[in-house]
Amino acid sequence: MKSQLAVTCLLIAMGICIQDQYPQQMKAKAESRRVLCSKQIGIPFGTDNMTDLQWEKFGQCIRESLS
Repeated sequence: MKSQLAVTCLLIAMGICIQDQYPQQMKAKAESRRVLCSKQIGIPFGTDNMTDLQWEKFGQCIRESLS
């Protein structure tokens, strides 16, 4: 019984650690995509000063990187 309880506690702790890391990894991947697409389009990373055409190309790049 004690060993089952110990295993259960360990699995719960591992689950909590994985859940904490997952959003950070997703944020890092999303930022990497935005940096890459900014370079491909030829706009500074993080800018909001772009033309409609650049915005379309940026969105297309992001969508393509997700597939």
